[in-house]
Amino acid sequence: MGKTAKEQKERFDNVYKLIDDQYVGMDHQLFRLAWAAVHGHRLGLKSWLLLVAPPSTGKTEGVLESISCLAEVKVIDRLTEHTLISGMYKAKTPGVLEKAPFGGKETRDGDKTIYSGGDGILVFKDFSTVSGMKHESRGELFSQLRRIHDGQLADNWGTGESKLWSGRVSVIAASTPAIDNFPTFEQELGARFLRIRGARVGLESARKAIENLGTESAFHKKLHQLMEPIFANALRQTISIKTKQTDQLSGLAELVAVGRGVVVIKDGEVVKTPEPEGPGRVAKELATLAKALAALEGRRVVLEKDVIDVCRVALDTLPQNRCKLLLAAVAPEEIDLTGTDLPRRAGEWAYEQLYELKLLSSKKPLSLGIRGTEIMNDAGIEKIVMKFTK
Repeated sequence: MGKTAKEQKERFDNVYKLIDDQYVGMDHQLFRLAWAAVHGHRLGLKSWLLLVAPPSTGKTEGVLESISCLAEVKVIDRLTEHTLISGMYKAKTPGVLEKAPFGGKETRDGDKTIYSGGDGILVFKDFSTVSGMKHESRGELFSQLRRIHDGQLADNWGTGESKLWSGRVSVIAASTPAIDNFPTFEQELGARFLRIRGARVGLESARKAIENLGTESAFHKKLHQLMEPIFANALRQTISIKTKQTDQLSGLAELVAVGRGVVVIKDGEVVKTPEPEGPGRVAKELATLAKALAALEGRRVVLEKDVIDVCRVALDTLPQNRCKLLLAAVAPEEIDLTGTDLPRRAGEWAYEQLYELKLLSSKKPLSLGIRGTEIMNDAGIEKIVMKFTK
């Protein structure tokens, strides 16, 4: 282990100790992957990551707080269609994309304001609130987010004002599991986000919360002090990926792209199965996380352990019920549909979707279909999935 890697490990250990002193059962991997999304942006790449966990589980006060101290990060409490860009020239309350560092260079061309070279990381503290927005407002916000993801946003307003923004923005958002009950979320926004799911913590966490009552500000201050040198000393040069890890990340990307594919079922019958998205965009984001994990630890090459971390993101990005059935299909023991913990109708529904996508074939026992076999076995990710689930 080189000097940089050894020093980074010590810094990580200090942060984990602080987190464990403040919380019970806090998920270190959840923190690590969020940090990777941030550092991936610093490497010149881009990540859109959605942290899904029940309320009061540390995703905001812990995970998001740990990155809020960085100069390129802007934390947003409330998100509306007016948050990102305004309809007025020199507005009293300009949109986030009109301010540093997101605004980049500002120029004026007649009635058009041009912002070029914007660069930063947006952090949304509660993305699940978008489900309660009026349809028209949400549609406008999602349209803005789609264009921001693609690197360019142009808008015209009834005020006669016109604005053109271009740049690179990463997004890390927190949400409660209520987002899973928003069935048209990805259809409206498009499949822009990868996901990480956090678990609920129990009784001991309540005791710990009482013990630490009143220490929150001191914890946040110390957390920021420990995080700054981690990011400051992370590698910035090119991180390489070996052929084996490239193959594994490509397989995980294909699993996500196919596994979250849309299957339209009406009155118990499949009426439409559009061809799934291509895996290219997902592959880039998974590779970004893997490279950033290596760089954060002071390594110049991606290792299998980074791919195993990223495997969590791939599995968590899949619809939950589908993921459970896929994992049951590759488990060492034979499991049929009734052997899972899914309610009968939910299990049948998920199975039908996976069957149509050719990821599963039989349900007695659950087994991989043609496409599932190709992805899991031929792409060589079944072993990675099994290592992660252990």
